[in-house]
Amino acid sequence: ERAIFWLGNASDDRGRATLRTIASSDTIARDLRGKAIFALGFLDHDGGNGPFLRTLYARLDDPELKDKVIQAVAQLDEDDDQRWLVQRVLDANESVELRKQALFWRGQKQSAPLGDLVAIYSRLDSRDLKEHYVFVLSQRRESDAVDKLIDLAKNDPDREIREKATFWLGQSRDPRAAKYLEDRISK
Repeated sequence: ERAIFWLGNASDDRGRATLRTIASSDTIARDLRGKAIFALGFLDHDGGNGPFLRTLYARLDDPELKDKVIQAVAQLDEDDDQRWLVQRVLDANESVELRKQALFWRGQKQSAPLGDLVAIYSRLDSRDLKEHYVFVLSQRRESDAVDKLIDLAKNDPDREIREKATFWLGQSRDPRAAKYLEDRISK
């Protein structure tokens, strides 16, 4: 474990190659593979691990390792990596839990543009994902996020989604959220 940690911090091509070998190996324990995946995403800021991690994900069967890859890719700054996370959210062949993880981690990337995340709501195919989407959006402070929450609170056909959006608007410090809630109460 310590060796994996230090390899991840080394910013060295040989270290990255070793981490990729560990992450890819079916003969190495899952926890060590997970730590190597973590190191590739979280500790290597010199880049280049996104394509490897995305390819590795497609080869994995283990949901726990897939989750580690999602978390690792979410730490990367390339647009391709952030788009890949959105693709995971929309992939009906993935488990709902992995899709929710991809949605959560994509939402946590504050430096990534919010537009693609706001736009996917209508393409979500389960209430579970939609409820999670409302939570994820509530964690963002951009005006687009507040606008989308207000839209969901007003217009979503699902009463529970409207209620969840309203709840999270009540937690917001955005004046537009407060105005929406005041208008709703006064009606």
